[in-house]
Amino acid sequence: RCGDSIIQPGEECDDGNTVSGDGCDELCQLESVQAPAPMDYIAHWRLDETNQYADIADSSGNGYTCEPKGDTTVNTGDKAPVTFENSASRTFDGWADYLRCSKESALFPDQITVSFWTKNSTPPGWMDGPICKSDSLHWKGWGFFYPSVSQIGFSIGVWNQNSVYAPINPLEWNHVAGTFDGINMRIYVNGIAGTSRTYSGSIHRDEWLNIGQCGSHWDTINGLVDDVRIYGRALSPDEITILASGN
Repeated sequence: RCGDSIIQPGEECDDGNTVSGDGCDELCQLESVQAPAPMDYIAHWRLDETNQYADIADSSGNGYTCEPKGDTTVNTGDKAPVTFENSASRTFDGWADYLRCSKESALFPDQITVSFWTKNSTPPGWMDGPICKSDSLHWKGWGFFYPSVSQIGFSIGVWNQNSVYAPINPLEWNHVAGTFDGINMRIYVNGIAGTSRTYSGSIHRDEWLNIGQCGSHWDTINGLVDDVRIYGRALSPDEITILASGN
C-alpha cells in the first residue's frame, strides 16, 4: 500500500506518505528532479566577459551588475567543469581584487541559495572569502570564508556564532552552495552536505555583495570564481546535486 513505508512489488520507493515533491510521488514512484528554473534566480553572474574592465552582466535580467575593482582578470583557460557554454572564469590575485555588485536588500531574501564554483591558486588564508554580502568583520549579512586550508564556511550574521562548514580541497575546482530556508542553514561542497544549524537572529541586508572578497581587502582570495547564482529560495539537496554536476 502506497504510504506505508514499505516498498511493495511494483513500487520504486515508499517514504511513508503520498505527498508529491518529497522523494516519491503519489504512486510511490521515484520523482525526477529537474535543475532549478531560471525564473528562481535573483541574480546570475556567468563571469564570461572577455574584457577585464567591463562591468559584469547579471544574466537573470534583474540588473544587478558588478563592477571590477583592482586588477581582477579574465581566465579563458581554466574554467569551472560545467556542461553548458562557459567561455571564461574570473581570476583574483589575493590583494584588493574583487567584483562589487550591489547593496540591494533583495540579494538577501528571507530564503536564499548561493551557488558558485571556485578554485584557489594557492592555499587560502584565514577568512579569505570567495563571495560575501557582509561587513569587514563578518558580523553582518551572509558570506563564505575559509576558516582553514581544508574547510569552507557559510555564515549569516556573526561568523563565529552562526556558521556551517564543509571539507574542501581548495586547489581544485569545487562547486559550493549555501542555503537558508528561514530557519535552517546548510552548506554543500560538490553536492555533499556539510554541517547544518538553525538561525533565528536579525539579519542585516544593506552590505555590499562582493565576489572574490569577503569584507576587507586582506580577505581576498588568490584564485578563480565562476558561475555565481543567487536563488530566492532554499534549493533541495537533489537540486544542489544537479548544480554540482555542472548543470
